[in-house]
Amino acid sequence: MNMLIQLTHRPAPAPIFDERRLSMPTQKRITINIDGQQHQVIPGATRGNLLHALAAITELDQLYLEVPREPDVPVNPSDLMFLRGGEIFSIGVNDPKFPENPIRRNAITFNLNDQDVKLLHEQHAHTKATGAQIKALVGSSHLDLWADLEGIPDALVEDHDIIILQPNEVFFTVERDQNEEQDRFFEVTAVFNGEQRSIRLPMLMRVNEAIRRILPDDIRVFTEYYIMRDGNQGGIVLAGDRTLRDAGIMDGHVITVAKSDPELHLFFVNSKPRSFKGERISYEDLVRLAEPNATFEFLYTVSYTTLSGQTGTLAPNQTEGVEDGEDFRVRKTNRS
Repeated sequence: MNMLIQLTHRPAPAPIFDERRLSMPTQKRITINIDGQQHQVIPGATRGNLLHALAAITELDQLYLEVPREPDVPVNPSDLMFLRGGEIFSIGVNDPKFPENPIRRNAITFNLNDQDVKLLHEQHAHTKATGAQIKALVGSSHLDLWADLEGIPDALVEDHDIIILQPNEVFFTVERDQNEEQDRFFEVTAVFNGEQRSIRLPMLMRVNEAIRRILPDDIRVFTEYYIMRDGNQGGIVLAGDRTLRDAGIMDGHVITVAKSDPELHLFFVNSKPRSFKGERISYEDLVRLAEPNATFEFLYTVSYTTLSGQTGTLAPNQTEGVEDGEDFRVRKTNRS
C-alpha cells in the first residue's frame, strides 16, 4: 500500500471535531525543549498549534522536531503528535523548499493491534501519516483508530489527522457505531492495585479488552484472570463479552479491575505465563512448572526478578514469596 502523504507546504488546518478526544485533566507534567528553552507541558496527544504558541512562532518561522540521525520534521499547526517527555524542537526559517513529509533513513516501526508494522514507501519511511492511512492497514473503514498512550489517557485519532510518527507508537482499532459522531468514548476513573487514574475508553470496546488496556503491559497476557466491577452499579461484575456501553458504563463511573481469585498469583516461568495458589512457591514447584516431567536427576538453577527489579535465586527445598508479574528462570546445570 502507498503510505506516502501528498502534502503541500503548510496545509490549512484540517477541521477538528471534538477536541475532548485529545485532552483530559491530569496533574502529570513532562518537560520538552523548544529552541533551548524548557517547557512543562501535559503529556499525550498534542496539536502543533499549542507548541507554536509556546514558542511564539510567527509566519516567518518553522518549528521542527529534532530526530537523532534523521531529518528534522516540520511541525505544522494542525499536526498531531504524542508527547512523552524529552522531545527537542528547534525553530528555523519558513522555507517552502523544505520537504513537508521528509523521508527517514530508517523505517519507522509502530504497533497496530498488537502487530509490529513498518511504515514504508518504495523502501523508505516517511515521518507523517494520516489516521486513515494507518487504519487502512486493518482493511476496514468502519473502525475507530486509537493511540495507546501508556500511563496517560488514550487518544481517538480521526481519519484526517496528520500524525508525526515517532518510533514504537502503539495504535489499536475498535468497532465504530456509524450513528455516533460525537460521544464515541467514556471518561472514567479506573482503579487497579489501589491506584486510581483517569482514562478514556471507547464505547464499543468489549469489557475484556478494556480490562486488558487497563492492566500494565507486563501482565496483559493474564487478562483472562481479571474481572471488572462498576462501582456506580453497585460493584457488579461486568460480563467480559459485552461492550462497555451495553454493560452500563457511563462518563464519570469508577471501575475496578482485580483478579477473579485474589489467592491466585500470576507470573512467568521461562517467559511462559503461569499461575499458582499460595503465598510462597518452592524450588520444586518452579522446576515442575518449567518441566512437568522433571525427575530431579539434574540440579537446576532457579533465579527470579520481580517487577520492582529485585533479583535472587532459589536452592532445593527453599521457597520464595511470589508476586504478580514476577519472572522466574529455570535451567538445568548438571547432575545432582
